[in-house]
Amino acid sequence: MDDGGSLPPEVTRELVGLRRRVAELEARLAAREGASSDRGVDQESRHSRAELEAILRNLAAGIVIIDTRGLCRQTNDKFADMVGYPAEVLIGRPLMSLTHPDDIEVSVEQIEALKSGRMDSYSIEKRYLRRDDGWFWAEACVTGIEDDDGRLTGLVGVITDITERKQVEEALRRSQGYLEAMFTNLAAGVALVDADGVILRANSKFAEMMGYDPEELVGITLAEITHPDDVKHSGHQLQSIVGRKVQSYTIEKRYVRRDGGSFWAEASVTQIFGPDGRTQEFVGVITDIDRRKQAERKLKVAYECELEVSRTDPLTGLGNLKRYHEAAADYWRLCRAQARAKQSRPLSLILFDLDHFKKINDRHGHPAGDTCLKTLADRFGHLLRDEDAFCRVGGEEFAVLLPRTTLTEAQEIAERLRRRLEEVDIRHVRDDDSRIELKLTASFGVASISGGDAETDPRKMYAAADQALYRAKEAGRN
Repeated sequence: MDDGGSLPPEVTRELVGLRRRVAELEARLAAREGASSDRGVDQESRHSRAELEAILRNLAAGIVIIDTRGLCRQTNDKFADMVGYPAEVLIGRPLMSLTHPDDIEVSVEQIEALKSGRMDSYSIEKRYLRRDDGWFWAEACVTGIEDDDGRLTGLVGVITDITERKQVEEALRRSQGYLEAMFTNLAAGVALVDADGVILRANSKFAEMMGYDPEELVGITLAEITHPDDVKHSGHQLQSIVGRKVQSYTIEKRYVRRDGGSFWAEASVTQIFGPDGRTQEFVGVITDIDRRKQAERKLKVAYECELEVSRTDPLTGLGNLKRYHEAAADYWRLCRAQARAKQSRPLSLILFDLDHFKKINDRHGHPAGDTCLKTLADRFGHLLRDEDAFCRVGGEEFAVLLPRTTLTEAQEIAERLRRRLEEVDIRHVRDDDSRIELKLTASFGVASISGGDAETDPRKMYAAADQALYRAKEAGRN
């Protein structure tokens, strides 16, 4: 069933927000493709990508990504089915060529406003042309795709067929007599309630959703069939329309069925005025969105997994260079904010590099080197605080970001790590089951910056620590 496809305009208002979030997730994933050169990361990313694509294939909405010239760069099968073309035929084609001539002008105006930065997204109702010379009404939610420098690189649109909804609107305009038929037979649930939230009437679809006969719902309050966690918010929304603070509202909430089970629904509520101009009752259109919620949760989990994989070193489980830069930026913002509040403590960095690590790989093989790296990550992790960011930033080079830590304190921590590594006996089992013991040492560089110093930043701190590390190497290592 098309989400909101047979509903009046107010029903889809909150749905627009979900489609924008889906579009943003698709855009971010597309921008990340190929970002990592590590084979393990690539495998995980491909797995996450496959999960996302499977979810998107099953969404009721079409998805289209176009470049700044308006050419289609990527689309899912749903949109291809809508317009009647194979997906591969649409690639490279101007998307505007599929827009109804009467709607081109308003579409161009919206796109130009987005390109100029006057808005970052928009939603529009327009007609698309089909391959068979027909057309259909759709709601297009469009969001810009930006690169790391904030430059617009393309647009992503979430397209929903709303032809049925448009047909309903037209039918209602033609005859008031359709209202009763729609109430009775509408695919969405409908309920009439009074100002106290008491149900006055319900259609068969809503009764079916709830597990009641329509007559049994009369006299029950909305609070009685609303999930306890959603009662307060739902009540506030109803009172806002009773008090005429708003004309209508749309809310996502959970309803409790007769059997005690619950489901997510989108309820769009509008007031109905009597002949005296006073509100007599309210009409709510209820759409079951449980599947949409499940898809949204899967998208969120898949995206978070993909994001975590992209910033994790697969060998040691530590953060990688990308994670280091993210943590450095976050900690630096915090450090600056604390400085403005006169509560600043420095941000410090320890860089260290394993001594003569190449000899271990050359003599004992890379599996032995991997054992050394994994052992180091495990032993050092126990010596650091949860808030410290411990990352592998190179082959045998590591970084430890220490928020709220002075240079002296960071030096003491570095010395503790140096001594600990010197004491560790690393045991490696070869393929032939023979065992070897290895010893490691490392050279360290430490630097610190203050949030109150406008002339410095994390890049300069990294450079200073790197220079100190180089001097430690020259001084004899370890």
